[in-house]
Amino acid sequence: SCTFEGTSYDTSITGTWPSYFGASNSAVSEGSYFDDDDVTGSRRVAVIGTTVVEELFGATDPIGQTITCNGTPLGVVGVLESK
Repeated sequence: SCTFEGTSYDTSITGTWPSYFGASNSAVSEGSYFDDDDVTGSRRVAVIGTTVVEELFGATDPIGQTITCNGTPLGVVGVLESK
């Protein structure tokens, strides 16, 4: 489950490497992917899907916001294109 400012949404979370985005043919529509520097720097960042944006943020721009997923704060750096 992930939350933003009191709103909660049950979603799956996948920890992955930057190469995942190219391998899965996942394009970012807003913001950016996380990169190797984020991984080596142990930065807690996330790229989220459009459904998560709709459920948690409504009209609020998610880029730069912090969500909490399973107790871990994650900075939103990107939004995937809708599939």
